[in-house]
Amino acid sequence: MSARDGGRIAVLAGGHAELDGVVHSTTSLLSGPLIQLLVHRDAEAPGGFERRVDGTWMRVVERTSLTRLFRVTTHATWRGHEVRVERVLGHEAHLWSQTYRPPDDSRVVLDRDSWSATVPVDELSDVVSTTGELSVTWPVRPEGLAW
Repeated sequence: MSARDGGRIAVLAGGHAELDGVVHSTTSLLSGPLIQLLVHRDAEAPGGFERRVDGTWMRVVERTSLTRLFRVTTHATWRGHEVRVERVLGHEAHLWSQTYRPPDDSRVVLDRDSWSATVPVDELSDVVSTTGELSVTWPVRPEGLAW
């Protein structure tokens, strides 16, 4: 799911939820009855959201109040390296990779056999995404299990 939007690449990655007609990023915790919605720190204060320590805006809502809940898995190329886009907030993409030699870039953080970086979405190319829908009902009934 990538498209040009006013000269910028629109990229989604990670968890997302639709509430009152607006799609928000979420934290990675998508399995419980409560979902944490996120808005980029540079955005105006959205109604009902509170500022987190990292500067992003967060709101906790009941899963059943959502119209849609989904997870986007996104892969891209950054500086010649294949990466997984973990999350996008605003125009910043949080990347992760296990390529042998990480790019020579001050934004790269090494962690044993992998590396990560936070970079502008505009620096990504060859973006490929798949979307998986998640249930908004609670409790979630495992597929194939009759109650």
